[in-house]
Amino acid sequence: MRREARPLLACWRPIPGTLWKRSAAGSLGRASVWVALLGLVALLAGLAPLAYAHLCDDVWKQLDKIILKPEVTSLVVKDQATFKVLMQSNMDRAMATALRLVGESPAFDVTVTPENGYGPNIDPGVRYEYTVALKVKPGQRSGQYPLSFRLVGTREGVVREVKALEMGGALGEQAAERGRAATEPAKAVGTEPSAPQPPATGAPGRKSFFIHSFVAAGLPVVDGKLEEACWRGAMQCTGFTNEQGQLARRRTQVLLGAGPDTLYLGIGCQGGTGDGDDQQDAVAVYLALPDAEAEQVAITADAKGKVTVKKLRGGEAQEVEASSVKGVVVVSQGAWFAELAVPARLLGQQSLGAESRWLVNFVRSCPVAPAEVSFWQGKPGAFLEPSAFAEFRFLP
Repeated sequence: MRREARPLLACWRPIPGTLWKRSAAGSLGRASVWVALLGLVALLAGLAPLAYAHLCDDVWKQLDKIILKPEVTSLVVKDQATFKVLMQSNMDRAMATALRLVGESPAFDVTVTPENGYGPNIDPGVRYEYTVALKVKPGQRSGQYPLSFRLVGTREGVVREVKALEMGGALGEQAAERGRAATEPAKAVGTEPSAPQPPATGAPGRKSFFIHSFVAAGLPVVDGKLEEACWRGAMQCTGFTNEQGQLARRRTQVLLGAGPDTLYLGIGCQGGTGDGDDQQDAVAVYLALPDAEAEQVAITADAKGKVTVKKLRGGEAQEVEASSVKGVVVVSQGAWFAELAVPARLLGQQSLGAESRWLVNFVRSCPVAPAEVSFWQGKPGAFLEPSAFAEFRFLP
């Protein structure tokens, strides 16, 4: 809350006249008092701007007044595409830092100009335009892919995330197909000539995502390192929301890919590596089938390296042998990572193919101060409802 400085003299109350002697000594005493008082006023006047700046100029507490918006909501990319992302600050003063936009996608090479962003000052009420160029990565199959952006600035020499933006997904087509006639209709989301299109299903408004197979690139070794080439083409889930409906303070990222009968997950968590048994930052993966939403499987990995599996039904939880899911957790400075291999049989299926559909959500519970619960899909208070889960479909 901004506080106006109250003039010092407005608080001044004259000393009762009975205390003032009308003598030469008294006049001299009064003169000395006034000189000292004027000196004090001058000193405080000089310090006031510094104090005011310290209390009110921390624009990093006004980051909710930064608007970041793409000029498109969906796009089809055959080989490359260009669009703009708009940024505007509605703060009450200029922001003394350069703001750079960073783009990330498993399917596209993302280039943003101006490369170094705008700055060194961001003026309020001014619209800034970042130009984003996408180019399909070699050998990338058509499908729906996430496209995320981070607006970053520098504070006290440390690069910090100012705002994050998650687009609903970009559609990419193989570079080998770019020779087709431009008049030929684009393929449906996530389909290929060799892959049948699964029928639309699920709750109204449910988001659907397509998981590609890791078979061609080679299946990963579950060791928590996430170093294999297959992870570079994995689907990404980011942009977690906290229970206040705001972007989570700590960044969480989940990568996904599939084997013939296994769902592979790579989880990365910023922060949450405090000491003590009560500091167990954890991510829970909730799974269900569309025709059996009430019967869920919850797989939890925490920063201490523990992986638990539970079956949920009707508010009751039954713990399952943890060995049914292979998982490894690796902790590094300021972050921790988990790699999981979830067999299809855990949901009563023998394989993952074009007909397979899973309902999925991710929830992170971090008790490390400031404690926070964040989730990938859904709304505050309802993210554990099956209707909030996203639908995953699997492509060869």
